[in-house]
Formats: sequence, C-alpha cells, structure tokens
Amino acid sequence: MSSRQTDIANDVASTPRGGRSRSVSERMGAEITRSLSALRIRWRLYAALSGVVRLCIMVVFTSLLQLLLDRWFKLAVDQRAVLNAALTVLWLWLAWRYVFSALLAPLGDQDLAGVVDQADSDLHDRFATAVQFSAGQVGDEKSNSPALVQAAVLEACRDARRVSFLSVLNHRRAGQRGAELIGLSLIVLLAFVLPVMQDIMPTWFQRNWLLRDIPWPQRTRLLPMGFDESGRQRFPRGDELEIVALIRGEVPRSQSADIIWHTPSGRRGRETMTLIGEQRFEISLGLLSEDVSFRLVGGDERTREFTVEAVERPHVVRLSARVDPPAYTGIEAYDVQGQSFLKLLAGSKLRIEAWANKPIARARLAASDGRELPCEITAAGVLTVQIDEPQSGLYRFELTDRDNWNDRNPVRITLKVEQDRAPTVRMEMAGVGDFVTPNARLSIDVFYEDNYGLAAADLLSQRGDDEPHASPQDGFVPSMREFKAGVQFDVATLAAAPGDRIRVWARAVDTYPAGPNIGTSPQFELRVLSREDFVSEMARREIALRQEFERLLTGQRILRDSLQRIAGELTDGRPAATRLGQRLATLARRQNQHARRCLVIRERFNKILAEMWTSRVAGAVVERRITEGVVTPMGELARGAMPAAAAAINELRTSVNLQQEQSALARQDEVLRAMRTILAGMLKAEGFREAVELLRQIIGDQGEVRAETLKALDEQIRDILDLEDVPGDDDKPPT
Repeated sequence: MSSRQTDIANDVASTPRGGRSRSVSERMGAEITRSLSALRIRWRLYAALSGVVRLCIMVVFTSLLQLLLDRWFKLAVDQRAVLNAALTVLWLWLAWRYVFSALLAPLGDQDLAGVVDQADSDLHDRFATAVQFSAGQVGDEKSNSPALVQAAVLEACRDARRVSFLSVLNHRRAGQRGAELIGLSLIVLLAFVLPVMQDIMPTWFQRNWLLRDIPWPQRTRLLPMGFDESGRQRFPRGDELEIVALIRGEVPRSQSADIIWHTPSGRRGRETMTLIGEQRFEISLGLLSEDVSFRLVGGDERTREFTVEAVERPHVVRLSARVDPPAYTGIEAYDVQGQSFLKLLAGSKLRIEAWANKPIARARLAASDGRELPCEITAAGVLTVQIDEPQSGLYRFELTDRDNWNDRNPVRITLKVEQDRAPTVRMEMAGVGDFVTPNARLSIDVFYEDNYGLAAADLLSQRGDDEPHASPQDGFVPSMREFKAGVQFDVATLAAAPGDRIRVWARAVDTYPAGPNIGTSPQFELRVLSREDFVSEMARREIALRQEFERLLTGQRILRDSLQRIAGELTDGRPAATRLGQRLATLARRQNQHARRCLVIRERFNKILAEMWTSRVAGAVVERRITEGVVTPMGELARGAMPAAAAAINELRTSVNLQQEQSALARQDEVLRAMRTILAGMLKAEGFREAVELLRQIIGDQGEVRAETLKALDEQIRDILDLEDVPGDDDKPPT
C-alpha cells in the first residue's frame, strides 16, 4: 500500500461509523458499489495479514524466550502460570492492535473513491465527486443543476468499467507477508518434527501450557532430597544444614556438582559438592541462621531454585505459675511470673502455664526421676499443667511442634517443696550469769515466730528432775505469726533451795495439721546459791577484775616511763626521727589498747551489778559504790583521758616543743592519778567486804559456842541431879 493510501486509511479510521444508505448505493450504480466493496475487503485482509505476521513473530520470539527461561531456571508451576498469563495478555493485545483493529477499521466509500482517483490521474477526482453527489452533498439547488449532477454520476459509472480498483493495493507486499507467514508456520512445524526437538518441544508445551510438572530431557538429573513439589523445605534454625542430592542418569563427567546459594541478607556463594559412591552428592552449609535458596549445577543439569526455610524449633518463651498454699496457712493463692525456681510449702497445689513460640502438637512436663505429667494445650495455644501434690525435683518441658521437631534446649523448672518448719523461739535474759539466789527475779525477753501462725506460746521452767512447769504468755492470741513478750520470772515459784539447779526455756507450737511442729529456745541452766555464797562469788569476781586493773595500771606506768625516756631524746623544734617516731606510734597504739581494756573491765563490773540486782542482794550502797566508784570514772577514763593521752603522743611525731612534751607527760600523770583513785576505791570496798565477812564469821562462831555451852550445862545438870537420859532427847536443843 502506498503512503497516500495509508493516509486515506487513517482518515477512514477516524471517520464515524455508519456506512452508506441503500438509496446512495442505488444512485452510484451497481458497478461502483461492487468495486468499492471488493477493494474494502481486500484492503482489510492485507492489513490483517500484516498484523498476523507481526503477531506470529512475537509469539515465536516470546515462546522461545519462555522455553529458554524454563529450560535454564527450571521455573516452578506458579512461576510458569504467571509467565503464561503475562504472555497471553501480550498476545491478545497484539492481536487486537494489529489484526482485529485492521479487520474492523471503518473505510467509507468516499475515502476509497479518493484513493482510486489518486491512483489514476485521468479520473480527476470523478469517483470522489460521484460518491459525494450520491451522498446528497450537492450544495444549494439554485446554484447546482440536477442534470449536471446526474451527468457526473453517470460518467463515473462508465469509468468504473475500465478502471481496476484493486490496483491501488500493494499485492507484492501482501505476497511477502504471506510467504513470511508460511515460513513461520514451517519453522514451528519443524520445531515439533525434528528429532533433535522431539523431546524438548512437547516438554515445553506440557510444562508451560498444560502446567504439568515433568522434567526436561537431559542425561543427568540431580534431585535434592526432602523438598516438596514447590521446591521448599522447612528446616530448624540453628541446626547444621546438609544438602543431599540423588543422581539420576549419568554421573557428570567432571565427577562433581556445584551448589549456587544466596540468602535474603545478601550472602551468596558457590561451593563444590562431594560425590558419594556415584549415587548422590552431599554438602554441609553450616548452621542455618536464615532462609537459603540454591540451585544445583552439574553436567547438563541446572536445577530450578530450591528454598530452605529457617524455622524456629519449639521452645517456651514465657512462664507463669499459680501457687495455692494449704488452707491452714491462711495465705491466698498467688502468681509467680517468669521464674524457673519455685519454693513451695508441702500441701500446696501448683498450676503452671507456658507460652510457646509456635503452635505445639504434643507437650509434657518430665521430671528428673522419670515421672511424666501431661500438658493440656488450650485453644489459645497455652500449655497448662496442674500438679496437686508437687514434689521436689527438676522438671523440663518437652515440646513437639507440627513439623515433629523437638525442643533441643527445653526450659527447666526447679521445684523445692519444703515442710512446714517448727516455730522459731529466741529468749534473752539480762543480768543473769551462771548462778542466782532463791529470791532472784529474772527479766526475760522472749520472741516467738512462725511463718504460718502460732497455736501456743509458753515459758517453761524446771527444778532439777521435776516436771517442767508451763506458763502461758499474757496477750498471746492463736494464729499470730509473731509474738514478743517480756516476763518477770521469780525463782521462788520453783521452791528452789541452795544447791538446786533450775532450767528456763521458751516453747512455741504452730498450726500445722499433720504435726504440730514444736520449736524451743536454748535452755538457760542456772545454779542456785545461798545469799552468802552468791555474795562471795561476786566478791571473787570483783577481786579478779581488780587484779586485772592493777596489771593495766602497771602497764600504764611502764608506758609513762617509756614516753619520758623518748621525750629526753627528742630535739626541740624538729620532727621526731624515724626510729623515735615508730616508738611513739607504738606507745600511742598501746595507750588506745589500754582504753579498750578499761572499757571491758567496766562492762564486767556492770554485769556484776546487774546480776546482784537480779538476785536481790544489791542495795543502794552497793550500787553507789560500783557505779560512782568504778563504772562512771572508768568510763570517763576510757573515753576521755586515755584517748587524749594517745593523741598527745601522736602530736610529738610531727613537731616537738617543750610545751607539747610537758602536755603529753601531764596527760600520762592525769591517767595514772585517775587509775589510782579507782584502784583505791576497789581496795577500800574489798577491805569493807572482808570486815563484813569476818563479822559474819564471828557471829556464826558465837552461835556455835553458845550451842556447845548450853549443851555442856545441860549435861552437868543431869549429872548433878542424877537424871536418866530420855531416848530421843539427845538431839533436842536445851531449853
């Protein structure tokens, strides 16, 4: 077709549809109508033929591309289906664009007549004019003669008999398009007929258009094991990934195959697999941390892409426990979150809930001793275990998911079931030593405690081997968990005499139904002495303390003499030499040690006074003697004079002057005077105490002399009166 004809065809395509009416066709004449209709049909066929050739070329090209892609990449079924849909859409669009549009193109008679006029210069647009007049486009009747219009139409009809309308078409190009179409058909036919392609083309057609999953024809096939039809396999994350491919057909000539892999994170590589006995290839890709996609290449085999999905193994991600203590404890049920170590009271009930990271098919709680507790899997996927009688031990959750994978590192729960322990009882007695008098009053502080409640709290006392006497505590209310009492206990309630031994302790009973549990404090065992023996024992202890204080006084004198000798070696206005400084430091430390020993002696005197008050042998005089004569001045000495003396010694180490030396020695003299005063008070008290004891001994001896005198007088009177002895009267004292 010429360029002019093409332009006319485009103009025709833009013309509104409608065609000519029956009256116009009759006016033009049968000759022009038939010629123009034949030209229209032939024109559309030639245009459609060109479109068919274009369509066939595109179909062949895209089919070849589809074959190469599938042959090289071994596309999956879904990939082939998507590619088919894309090709089908492309081919339908090309068919509409180049074939159906040409067949349906609107070509009017006037446009076709114009093309014929242009092809023959002798016509001078007579066909176009005739078609225009026949369509009624003759203008104003006053300016156009009907006869002239009729003559023009008749002349055009006569010319139509001698002019070939089909000569305007390019028959040569149409022939070329036909030859091209035949050639393409032969190529497609040969592709299916040639022996070389007999296996390839049917396989391509069945795989891509029938979507059958059949393999391509080849000498070597590598079949990875464990993959589904879509080429996917689920594998536990963190496990070693080993790819095994079976060999079907010939072993590659190179005796090797490569795996080409890549991951979503961008890692990729190509590695050579190991041939195992000409039956399979194997390779380990290490621990699987993410999805891996790969192909196998060996011989004429290039497999499709396979994907290994990294899937987490089942494991517990969260724990929760609900503990229901026994009813007698009065403790409400409580929840424990996220702890794998649980301490329970015997008799408690336990409910454990666990949340897994994925759906679970089977679960159980296994104990270290072989016991297995079934787990209930709720609709929400929560694992629950109810244990009515928990036992101590190590438990672990054994999970199996829907892939039949187990938890390699199961969560472990340690249960420690504790029996209800006996109550805790503590007892303290102030001002009590190893012995007391029969009139002693003991000040006792008792503390009772039980985690789940006390049923009874008593104070027990016993004389010798007598039955213990229980004294309930005032203010105690059953079910109390803590109770503290201060008790004044009189030894006289036990009717203890000098020489007896008494024991005092506290006891508590809890509310444990299977018990009860009984807790006791350590026993205080005391020896009962007479008042005289008790006072003598206290005097002996005072003498021992006085002797210790005398030794301390001797040490203080030695310290003062050593300081005086060192002071004589010091140089005024200069720091002490290294040797002298070390000796001064030693003296300062010794002075501080004297202060600490003084405090110890003071506390022992306080204890003597407290025991005397407890046994009721102390009075105001004794208290004043010990407090004012010993305890108070000794405290002032240990906390004031002695630390000041040590500080003065230390000052001599850094700078020396006459005033400092005199001050240090003066403080030593002050300490010695205070110690002598205290010692004098101790000696005075001992002398007074010895005099009292002597008077007591004399009074006792006088009683014995009086009794012996009366007995001798009685015997003399009996001898004078010559009276007989009455049996049983020898032991009676004389009247």
